[in-house]
Amino acid sequence: MSTENHIQQSPSQSNQQSPINWQGGDEIDLMELMCKLWQGKWLIIGITVLFAVVTFAYLQTTTRYYKTNIVMTQVMSGQIAAIDISSETAFANLQTALLRYDNLSEFYKNNPELFEGYELEQDTTENLTKFFNDNFKLNADDVVNFELTYPESVNGPELLNLYLSFVVQKLKEEIVIDIKENKKYAYERSSLDLAVLNNLNQEIFIQSDRMELFDVEAEINDGPKVNSDAVKVNEANQTLIDTGRAAVVGLLASTNLNLARAERPVAALDEFSIVDIVQPALTPLSQFKPRKAMILALAIILGGMLGCGVVILKHAVASYKK
Repeated sequence: MSTENHIQQSPSQSNQQSPINWQGGDEIDLMELMCKLWQGKWLIIGITVLFAVVTFAYLQTTTRYYKTNIVMTQVMSGQIAAIDISSETAFANLQTALLRYDNLSEFYKNNPELFEGYELEQDTTENLTKFFNDNFKLNADDVVNFELTYPESVNGPELLNLYLSFVVQKLKEEIVIDIKENKKYAYERSSLDLAVLNNLNQEIFIQSDRMELFDVEAEINDGPKVNSDAVKVNEANQTLIDTGRAAVVGLLASTNLNLARAERPVAALDEFSIVDIVQPALTPLSQFKPRKAMILALAIILGGMLGCGVVILKHAVASYKK
């Protein structure tokens, strides 16, 4: 009976002991794994160093890119008053002109030596458009930040500063041409308006003189028997004539002022500015890409992980063969 009890209790005792043995087995395996990794430390270090050396060599041969930028804002209103255009309008036109394809293309074709480091395959419209979209950025906030990404073989600050000067000069020329055309039209229009108003003013004077002559003749011929209705009509007409004369005089003054503005000479290009440069493009202190420190750190981590994997695989193969 005792033997049967002993036999019946054995499975229970075995079930209670198995988790402990399994957990203990895990600890032994983990310690063994750590020991194997430690034994293969030189292999892990070698693979990690190899990864780091190869990555470093690649970073030394790859092209380094930099970023430079121009910070600018609109000029004060008084600095641009000479050309009869608001500073806000001029500055908005400049931002648009900086990203206009015709300006970018013309500058590229006039200064190909500045772009040699970019190694463009063909200067087609599609290639140039993609090139400018990839490398030129305009960020408008409280101030405008115009930036350029360029390889180390290109003088990026010089390129960006020259391009801005080129666009500013071209835009100023366009503004002056537009103003001259507008002034020419305004002068011709004001001259015609002035001639019409002078003729109208002369007619008003003639009509006024006729009304005064009518009053005199009516008083001489009719005396006290003058027709009251005719007098009332004449007075109403005189009121209209006086009102018309005042209006014509006001229009004459306004037209003469417009004519004087149209006759005023346009300011020379060097007499006004359309942008205030807060900071020109400068040579950056560090490269934009590739990021050497981050790439080297990733290479070391990946090399270490691969080294550990190789050691574990080597241990697993050896255990399998045994």
